Amino acid sequence: MTPIRARPGGTHRRIPRRRTTVPPLVYPVGAMTIPSPPLVRFMVPLLGTLALTLAAGCGDDATTASAPSPTEPTKPATELRRGYETPIPMNEFWDGTQTLKYTYEMRFDTDGKLHRNGWGRAYYANGVIEREGTYRYDPQREMSERMGTWTYYEADGSVKRVEERGGVPIWTGPDQTIAPPGT
Repeated sequence: MTPIRARPGGTHRRIPRRRTTVPPLVYPVGAMTIPSPPLVRFMVPLLGTLALTLAAGCGDDATTASAPSPTEPTKPATELRRGYETPIPMNEFWDGTQTLKYTYEMRFDTDGKLHRNGWGRAYYANGVIEREGTYRYDPQREMSERMGTWTYYEADGSVKRVEERGGVPIWTGPDQTIAPPGT
């Protein structure tokens, strides 16, 4: 109901109130809608609190965790670092096929860059292994070199020759968890 206000001279009449408009909850902008600023100011802290509450419940609960068994082996004190102790596998394929051409392990070296450091293999176009051995990055020559024992195979899979490339290989097989020296 509209309030009654006194007019000068003692007569009364109804004075209508000004109409106020409520801002819309969303503003259309092209194909999307943007929430109004008051709604955003309310939603952001609410969503942040909700996210933190949910994230806190995602961890392991101490009451449900089992105690380690004395017969189980314990984990190492330090985690293995990907690219240092744990190699990063790389695969190359023959053009236009999914047939492997090369597989080799990449590891970071003392310069902080990835190099062929680890076990490597090459394959014939028919998928049979051609050669395998160890690569090690040489910072003086700025290239990865073949080291240690390399085995070469015929296209039928039989051993063609075994070659000793010299040097002291660090890795003697694939997926060994040994970091390059100095890293």
